[in-house]
Amino acid sequence: MQVFSLPLISAQSVKTLALASLRPDFIWQTRFYGLESTNLKFSNLRQLQLRFSRSHTRREVIASDNVPVHVHFPTLKVLELFDCPHTDTLFQQATITPNLQCLNVRSSISTLSALSRTRIATVGSLEITLYGYERVSTHEFADTLNHFYNHVRSRKSGLCIYTHAFALDTHEIRWPYLQSVFIKAPVPFTTILRLIPCMQSLHYLSLAELEFDHDAVTLLTSQDSNIGPELPTPISQTIRTLCFTSCVFGTTETVFSAAKYVALRCPLLEKISAYDKLLPLVCGLFDHELKPQGHFTQVKVC
Repeated sequence: MQVFSLPLISAQSVKTLALASLRPDFIWQTRFYGLESTNLKFSNLRQLQLRFSRSHTRREVIASDNVPVHVHFPTLKVLELFDCPHTDTLFQQATITPNLQCLNVRSSISTLSALSRTRIATVGSLEITLYGYERVSTHEFADTLNHFYNHVRSRKSGLCIYTHAFALDTHEIRWPYLQSVFIKAPVPFTTILRLIPCMQSLHYLSLAELEFDHDAVTLLTSQDSNIGPELPTPISQTIRTLCFTSCVFGTTETVFSAAKYVALRCPLLEKISAYDKLLPLVCGLFDHELKPQGHFTQVKVC
């Protein structure tokens, strides 16, 4: 069992605490004149970062007589968790300030699922990064993220998905306050189109490694190549920035068709960026087709 122990006087005064290379069996503990305490209060702690080692697994956890104490973080402003394997154990006896300014979680979906059962209700800036190859059900994936992006109040929220194992059922998604999304995973383009309307506050969308199945190819090849005075029905009234950062599963021409399809349906678009081979096509679309007709005259292409 890996124990973090410090004198009570230190817990009262420390303002920033960063612990790295933690094992999965990490617990909190404190002592006062050699006596164990059942409570640990970080009275002035503003920033907490816990970084766990990827070289350890849950199978390495061993039995111990140490009992986790109840940890209080009444003044915590920034909480960062990296590769945390058991937030359910780590924070089940924790009291966290109701007014976090920043919650940054970089881990697997199961870690995030456990953290969703803690008493975090308000956060100023919410950033979640998911990665790994852990497979979960579509319900668990949607339900966990729904908790944070629907029930946790946040003035600024972002989501990054790097995992190649996530499954998404857009019928279960409720992310009305999510503002920024970056997806670098093989997600079908048609799924992205169904996902966008579920994010009514989305301002920034970055996509990479899109997959183009038969339905996507059919949809893109059937779109009208001629742009008239009227644009298609919008799929988002909030997106300001679109990014297409790589081409893995489709040709540059296919990705361009996807970028065109989405851009034409985001009437408030202000900026679109593209990787090197795609950029000339996007520039041509806006400079020679859209702007001459009075569409997207303020859009910056880069």
